[in-house]
This record gives sequence, C-alpha cells and structure tokens, in this order.
Amino acid sequence: MKNIFIGLLFIFLNFNLNLGGMQIDLLPNFVGYLLMIKGIDELIKESEFFDKVRPWAVIMACYTGVIFFLDLIGVSYQLQGFSIILGIINMSISFFILYQIVSGIIDIEQKYGIILEGDKLKSLWSCMTIFDVLIYVSLFIPAFTVV
Repeated sequence: MKNIFIGLLFIFLNFNLNLGGMQIDLLPNFVGYLLMIKGIDELIKESEFFDKVRPWAVIMACYTGVIFFLDLIGVSYQLQGFSIILGIINMSISFFILYQIVSGIIDIEQKYGIILEGDKLKSLWSCMTIFDVLIYVSLFIPAFTVV
C-alpha cells in the first residue's frame, strides 16, 4: 500500500518549472502511476477491485508519459483549448482509479475484519471529486477564472 500512497503523491502534487514554452514537472505523473501499478500488483490477490483498476493505471502511465514529453519539448503549450479537454478526461480516469482503490481498501477491511479507515477515504474521495469538478466548471465561467 505504501507504493500506492507514494504514487498518489506524485499524481496529485504538481510542482512545475516553466521555461518559456517548456514545462518540467518535478514530480512526474507517469512515475506516480508506475509506483501505483507496483502497489496494485502487491494487492491484486486481496481484492478484485485492484484487478479491475490495473489496466486503467497502465493506460494512464502511458498517457501521462506522453504528456510529460510533450510538456518537456513545449508542444502542449500550443494546445491550450485541447488541453482542457484532455485535463477533464485525465481527471475523470484518475478519480475512477482512485475510487476503485478506495473500494478495494473497503473490501479488504470487510474481508479480514481490520480497520483501514475506508469510510473516511471514501468521504475524502467524494469531497475531492466535487471540488475538482467545481474547479473545471469554473474554467468556463469568466468571472471565476481569476479566482
């Protein structure tokens, strides 16, 4: 589970270095997804939810690797409008992956009768999802883009 946690830190914490049109992500998302895949592989026998989410994590590792490269050479800077659509797709798949992981943790709790705070994780996931959706909706309202 430690690899999943570290992977999530890489995915959801973004520190960028901008040099003109080039952007360098200091905590690359694809590294986070690779770490997450390693953690999922360790828990895949414990719950069917981890088996369901593994292909999605592999897809996201490839996708974010390509985006990292495009940011590095400055191509994604030119795709401003298209990047919003890709961001929404990225967010949706990331939240699906996170939901499956939380469901897997809840399943392990019930299976072994241990306390892993799965209910708290699920409520935090709900809050995070709602706030991120509100942020993306606010991108389309000119008065809120300043905020």
